[in-house]
Amino acid sequence: MGDQANSERVITVQRRLKLTPRTCAVCGREFHGWGRQRFCGKPCQRKWDYKQHAEGRRANRREYYQRHKDRQDPMESGRPLSQ
Repeated sequence: MGDQANSERVITVQRRLKLTPRTCAVCGREFHGWGRQRFCGKPCQRKWDYKQHAEGRRANRREYYQRHKDRQDPMESGRPLSQ
């Protein structure tokens, strides 16, 4: 029993999906990917997503800012009123 616990096994695993050489859409780095994979990793995927939706996010942020700015009372901000 002690001999079996210390023995090692070699297991061969074969992929069903074949990895193919690809180029990252953001940084241009070569990597091995499958299917419709376009990015070498999560950081590049996030950069691409940020670039694609940057203007929409800015518009949402501007709208949020304006909404809250309009609600705010000038005396609550601690700044004197301009005359």
